[in-house]
Amino acid sequence: MKLNRLEISLEREKKYGEALQASRKEPPIEKLSSFDLKNMCKALEAADEEIERLVSIKKERGFEFPYQTIGSAFAPLRVIEHSSSDSDEGSSGSND
Repeated sequence: MKLNRLEISLEREKKYGEALQASRKEPPIEKLSSFDLKNMCKALEAADEEIERLVSIKKERGFEFPYQTIGSAFAPLRVIEHSSSDSDEGSSGSND
């Protein structure tokens, strides 16, 4: 009975994913022309400038950000990934 519910749920999710893919109107990034890629780059740069402007305003008003940049928000994840891979190497080395 539980298996049947899981199968029904899986089928429902699969259909939902297929519907999302079908509704996607934009071509994948690999199929964009050079012109479209340049426009996308300009739009991303404009969005980045707008984010920087808003961050500056928020900082002036005393809002504290936990990270200086969006990239630094991922730094703890990178440290965790590296330390776990280092510990894996250490444990495999101790088995020799």
